[in-house]
Amino acid sequence: MDPLSSPVVDELHPPNDVVARRSASGPAGTPTPKPLPETDEYGFFLRPGRKSMKKQDGPTADEFRLLEQKWLGIISSSTLASVQKNKKNKKLVRSGLPASLRGRIWAFLLESQTQRRQGLFDQLCVVSPATSEMEEAASRAFSDHEQFNEPNSGRHDLLAVLRSYAQLNQPLGLQYGMGQIAGTLLMAAPAEDAFWLFASVVDSIRNLYKKDLAVESLVFVYLLESLDKPLAKRIIVDCKIDPEMIISQWLQPMFVRTLPFATVLRIWDVSFFEGPSYLLRVALAIVLSAKGRLMDQKAMTSVEHIKLYLLTPPHDHLLSADTLIPIADGLKISTKEEDLRKLRSKAMMALEEGRAAIRAARRAAGLATTPTTPGGSNYKR
Repeated sequence: MDPLSSPVVDELHPPNDVVARRSASGPAGTPTPKPLPETDEYGFFLRPGRKSMKKQDGPTADEFRLLEQKWLGIISSSTLASVQKNKKNKKLVRSGLPASLRGRIWAFLLESQTQRRQGLFDQLCVVSPATSEMEEAASRAFSDHEQFNEPNSGRHDLLAVLRSYAQLNQPLGLQYGMGQIAGTLLMAAPAEDAFWLFASVVDSIRNLYKKDLAVESLVFVYLLESLDKPLAKRIIVDCKIDPEMIISQWLQPMFVRTLPFATVLRIWDVSFFEGPSYLLRVALAIVLSAKGRLMDQKAMTSVEHIKLYLLTPPHDHLLSADTLIPIADGLKISTKEEDLRKLRSKAMMALEEGRAAIRAARRAAGLATTPTTPGGSNYKR
């Protein structure tokens, strides 16, 4: 069925608005672009020799229409607070949002319309210069996706979102992972809608950028210790793996490129519903789900082996949404904001004590007390 002729677009096809945004062929006389390679169900190019996988147990067309209608009713007649309190909605969002409505539902869950200022995105597109860093981020983020390759307009849209946001929020600017986040949002919404979604998302995870990254990383360690002390010791103490490496690689791009893309979308669905602290739960779930592998000293024979596993975990059943979401939901920890504030205060005190100890040691050795970046062995445990 032609996806443009039906309101139902399942997970095997890109959303209607993505299809509609694909650019037409160039002006008369320009060379016809080479045909793009075959893609998977999300628009990513298939590697040579790999065939597209078919979803085995997806909803029927009628079931998908009912799901669309249910979500349209929810976002058109309810407040966000009432939706979040409803236990049926908590269960519904964990089953995955309909791809055809994902951008609209995300906008509702993030309340991005409250930030939106009519015409501002177009103005920012005109006055915001593109730096070489932005050009590189837009070029590299999704070079393996059809939407971000000629003749489609995705790369141009991505650059517009990045440079406009850098102008909107000049103190923060462009940070690691922003290209992956903005690109994923563009797969679900037109450029201007994606821009305001992006502004809402970045605002919600601002603790993961710059000086707060060390604090958030230590909070992750505290939570992992409370759940599984031997596993935390194996990773952080025995293998001396810097938790900032994990947090920056996983949480700053919100798991894009770390998890299978189908899992990323499902995780984002739940995170936007529950709040950004859910990302911490997912990070913990990834580690806990792989405990058997990480604790196996015969299989994981070196520190580098464990680092490689954590940075590029294999995309197998342990990283499916149906595995990770129940684990994340079942963790016996509190990620309420007031409890996280207490952990952040504890982390800041520990980091300052570590800095003070380093300064004292340098003075005793007759060295300059230059500032240090907390991380690795500087973490007070």
